[in-house]
Amino acid sequence: MITLIDRLSMSKLPSKGACHRAVRMCMSYIAEDKQMLQHIRTWILNIVGGVCSLLILAMCILIVLKVWFRYVMNDPILGSDEAISLMLVGISYFGAVLGAAANAHIRVELLESWILNRSYKGFVCYRVCINLIVCVVLGIVAYFGVRIAGLTSTQVTDLLRINYYYVYGIIPVGLFFYITVVTIDTIELVRNGEKQTAQLEGGN
Repeated sequence: MITLIDRLSMSKLPSKGACHRAVRMCMSYIAEDKQMLQHIRTWILNIVGGVCSLLILAMCILIVLKVWFRYVMNDPILGSDEAISLMLVGISYFGAVLGAAANAHIRVELLESWILNRSYKGFVCYRVCINLIVCVVLGIVAYFGVRIAGLTSTQVTDLLRINYYYVYGIIPVGLFFYITVVTIDTIELVRNGEKQTAQLEGGN
């Protein structure tokens, strides 16, 4: 069965221009290696999951030490609150990637269920449109995150003296992984949607 990626890879793109040749090469490679996107997705989730696990572990240890030194030793750890806040930022943006991969983000399912009960093809189109809107909005946020990181590259945090460039740099990095995962899931949704639609039409 020919999927959407196969059709794109076999379409007659203009032969002139390095851009067209590069696009045709990428499409052909993706069409030949069906597991490539899943390998990239797994690689991203392993990295993000490992980072989140380390941040959560470090944050829990730091909170315990903070309470111990403040209320038992009467010698608070300077910069602990700042470090915990920075860890929460990392957990929020990297953890959102895991939420997107598990399709566990908050959403209203009433319209989605209504469309699914009437047409699976319509459901696929609806999900693709939603994912495209999400990618565009997050792409804009990531762009301004890069701009903010550049503008604050000469500033540092109050106690830990960490450059704000790295603090705000978490935003575009996390959103890049998020957009990549959503894009891969959208491609797989289209592939599976074409197969499911063909099966339903064949059954009819």
